[in-house]
Amino acid sequence: MAQGTKSLLVGELERLLPRARRCRWAVLDGKRPRPVDATAQDEFFALLRKVMTGYAQRNLAQFDATTRDEFVEDVCSTALQALPKLKIGPGKPPLGVWLVAVAKKLTARLRRARRRSRARPLQNDLASSRDDPEQLLLRQETIDHVHHALQQLHEQVSQRDYEVLVLLDMEGWTVKEVCKRLKLTPRQVWDHHYRAKRVLRQILERQRDP
Repeated sequence: MAQGTKSLLVGELERLLPRARRCRWAVLDGKRPRPVDATAQDEFFALLRKVMTGYAQRNLAQFDATTRDEFVEDVCSTALQALPKLKIGPGKPPLGVWLVAVAKKLTARLRRARRRSRARPLQNDLASSRDDPEQLLLRQETIDHVHHALQQLHEQVSQRDYEVLVLLDMEGWTVKEVCKRLKLTPRQVWDHHYRAKRVLRQILERQRDP
């Protein structure tokens, strides 16, 4: 993608940002967003995905297509969560600067994970019968802790919120796969995931501080 074209796309993102932010505020307040704001948010993320796909093709060529797609969705998810508080305008960094910072951070995380994966012996991925009993107990307590939290989550959020979180975070599905399975748009997937993740975080905090 030529530099001039990329600048035009980022400029269009900045134009859509205020309405996309209003849509996000409405969703978080439990209100129905105005159609014009909901449309702007859909256009914002469709365009953001286009920009980040180009970035991934240029900077993540060493990764497979699935990893690059997941990177794009991670950037979109980060932007979705940041929308309510994202300050862009006079006296603030341009949106393009913020996006590059997010993309570089996620790129660095991918590369670190790749290096660790290559350096880690296969046997370290497998549970060993020689593990310390205390470590085994701690591992089981952690599993039980998360299982109990998920049970509470299932009771406190909608079935769709719960399904999206489990598919994305527990089973490792991509956003595209969840969209196809549940017949949702990416924006709907992000909304369901955000609500479930927020409630799960509250449950885990209560378990840590009884």
